[in-house]
Amino acid sequence: MLVHIFVIGLFTALLYRHVIYPLLLSPLSRIPAPHWSCHICPLWIYDRRRRAREVRSVHAAHQALGPVVRLAPNEISVASIKGGISRVYAGGWEKDGWYEFFANFGVPPMFATAGAKPHSTRKRMISNIYSKSTIQSAPSLRAATAVILHDRLLPLLASLTSSGSDDDNGGKTSVATSIYPLISGLTMDFVTSHIFGLASGTNFTQDAEARGRFLHWYKCRHGYSFWPQEFPGFTSWVKRWLGLRLAPEFVDQANRDIESMTWDMCEKAAAVLAQSPEEEDLASSRPEAYPAVYSQLSAALEKDLAKKADSTTPCDMSERRVQIASEVLDHLAAGFDTSGITLVYLVHELSQRPELQKALRSELLSLSTPITAASAPEIPSAKELDSLPLLQAVLQETLRLHSAIPGMQPRTSPAGASLGPPGHEYAGLPAKVRVASQAWTLHRNEEVFPDAEQWKPERWLDEKGGLLTAESESGGEQYREMMRWFWAFGSGGRMCIGSHLATYQMKFIIAAIYSNYETNILSDEGIQQCDAYTAPPVSDEPLMVTFRRAK
Repeated sequence: MLVHIFVIGLFTALLYRHVIYPLLLSPLSRIPAPHWSCHICPLWIYDRRRRAREVRSVHAAHQALGPVVRLAPNEISVASIKGGISRVYAGGWEKDGWYEFFANFGVPPMFATAGAKPHSTRKRMISNIYSKSTIQSAPSLRAATAVILHDRLLPLLASLTSSGSDDDNGGKTSVATSIYPLISGLTMDFVTSHIFGLASGTNFTQDAEARGRFLHWYKCRHGYSFWPQEFPGFTSWVKRWLGLRLAPEFVDQANRDIESMTWDMCEKAAAVLAQSPEEEDLASSRPEAYPAVYSQLSAALEKDLAKKADSTTPCDMSERRVQIASEVLDHLAAGFDTSGITLVYLVHELSQRPELQKALRSELLSLSTPITAASAPEIPSAKELDSLPLLQAVLQETLRLHSAIPGMQPRTSPAGASLGPPGHEYAGLPAKVRVASQAWTLHRNEEVFPDAEQWKPERWLDEKGGLLTAESESGGEQYREMMRWFWAFGSGGRMCIGSHLATYQMKFIIAAIYSNYETNILSDEGIQQCDAYTAPPVSDEPLMVTFRRAK
């Protein structure tokens, strides 16, 4: 009899906790869901994540149900500015364990740090080295840029063209070129030059073998993140006790290889600094060799660790080295990959529009120092390049339509929080509800971006071809509204710290290519974006193009 009572009581408790409460009594029960099961279990969203269908499925749910959608008993997606982005990402809504997946060397970088205070501490160490003013004026980055463009990229493109075939107009068309690996190598060279210095970083633009090896390590891991990210404890348990791997061994090996490569670059950067006791002398005499990010992060962490150490506990320099390596690996991975994805789609869009290429080339050649072989080794100032309206428009529109990270950016709710825009507000949320927004949906709001699925750079320009600004007499309000919904780099205190470096490198790469060459598509099979948190093309070689010297 007692056993029966116990079983009935247990069943009743489980029924209440997992069905009755979430379905009928929870503050989240009033939020519409794309499937009835979302109110009582997370299988609907887990299934879409596991099969790489999350981004478009969540977008479809918002289109059908409105700006606030319940994806699971304890998970919400929000697609609004008021009551959404402005609330969730302004502070007080912390990151949770989902981000622990992004740890390197077993140590979380700033991006994966959960609490606001440790994140803020780390951000203060490096934010100024990634600020717009620093990026546009740093002698080290400018010197490295000149080498990457004039000594690496332009000679490579000239070689591809000279070994190509004669065309009907008396010029030469390059051999078929897979643009994605080439662009990824370029962005990696830019990012590592800023972090480690040019000599200590990569030369993937010229070294195709090293580039291919790294890209294999990096890309072979795609598609295996679901279990370790959503269920890290379970993944570790089945591996330890049952001998089952939910991600293949080659994924772990690729991670080790990438960490080893990063560690080697850290060691090289440290050696460069050790050989130059006065950093100011190095920065002035050999600016391209100066490891700007590594140097600042190293000094800041050493100072921070020294503060924590007391007279009987020496400062652990090995801990500092691991923290640096974890941080810079996060920077280089995010920095090269997202910019590479964006540029592939930008080249794809421009290659379909010869007249737009001509207009862009005309604008680029109006620079006081165009990026051509004749101008070597000089390059224009970053500030002058940043002022070009059409260049800004084509990049901005590509970032909108083809966001490299279109997926969910989860946070956890504080107790009693409210969510949703006027007319769709839901108050009294419990603590630790997973809440997220995604750029894919924000960037496809037809009320803000008419013909949102179309690539239209002109939406960022005024009637005279100038760049829209918040102060524009005609279109100023339109621009302000678009920028409120523009989320390629996130928002709030945790927005992408490398956004200015990303913009810098992408603009210089675009300028170097289209000041000198026309691009034409030979094949774009597999150019569609993956449905994932980070969304590269579905193919590793999605875009084959030819280069032709522009007249």
